[in-house]
Amino acid sequence: MLLSHTQRDALLKFSLNIYNNLQTRHRQRENFVCSPFSIACALATFASGACNVTAKQIFAALNLKASKSRIQDQFSNLLTVLSVYAPEVTFHVANRIYSDEKFAIHISYRALLDASYRTRIKSVAFVCGHESIRRNANAWVSKQTGSNIPAILPSGSVDTNTALIHLSAICFRGSWEWPFDSVQTTRQMFRLNDSKVVPGNMMYQYNSFKMGYSDELCASALEMPYRGQMMSMVILLPDDVQGLRDLEQSLTPANLSKLLASMEMVDNVQLISSQVQDRAQRGSAGDTRGPRSQGLVHAGPGRPLRSIRDRCAKRL
Repeated sequence: MLLSHTQRDALLKFSLNIYNNLQTRHRQRENFVCSPFSIACALATFASGACNVTAKQIFAALNLKASKSRIQDQFSNLLTVLSVYAPEVTFHVANRIYSDEKFAIHISYRALLDASYRTRIKSVAFVCGHESIRRNANAWVSKQTGSNIPAILPSGSVDTNTALIHLSAICFRGSWEWPFDSVQTTRQMFRLNDSKVVPGNMMYQYNSFKMGYSDELCASALEMPYRGQMMSMVILLPDDVQGLRDLEQSLTPANLSKLLASMEMVDNVQLISSQVQDRAQRGSAGDTRGPRSQGLVHAGPGRPLRSIRDRCAKRL
């Protein structure tokens, strides 16, 4: 098992909180992509260097109640297992922090982030080299994501006032366990809502897949395994054409877990062929639910991240 029930429930609850926050902001957009796991890892790295109230608030946002050392071990074990969990797909997680050189980072904190979160800290001088740092950061992300994200930081996003940049890259690449035959793809009408129908490429195959249904959510779930069947995609489909918003607002860790547990094998699958591309969004999607202190990414009032610094490294 990748996660304990406690870890799974905590990450699932955090993921739904992030999703609900984002879908409210993106209501007018067609699609968006997010990785709650990346956000959770980033917050955990800061929590590992935070003290007192700030650390408690970050871990509370992550719904994690174990000790700091226990949480660090959990993330370390999870990242280690994930790297080899599904050998027939590519799943790569990498993190990097650019910290202004005026903040002396203790060697023990560097070692902790490397060991527990696979995160490297690079000390830089934003005052005199902010543009080259931006280009270096973009090059790193591009390399980690197979050139799929060539410029996460646009021109002007990094300046002399920048104190810290945290980058998280996840690269996933996999083929379906049972690929769709392009010969079976046909042009059919696809209903977007009650009033709009558009033509679309409909993929089809006759095979056995796991499906489930929730009376509470009025929605179905379909699991599409990737090669090796160690990882999969789960698609949720509301009964009502206009039911997406109700489904989003009704999702909870409990009813989603119940739906996933109810899945059983069925035959015949028909899906709309689609491609989702989302521009990088900067800023914290979890700021309405996360730490309220002013020291999450800089040492503000109360210096809540002081344990990262040399003089208080004994707190690590």
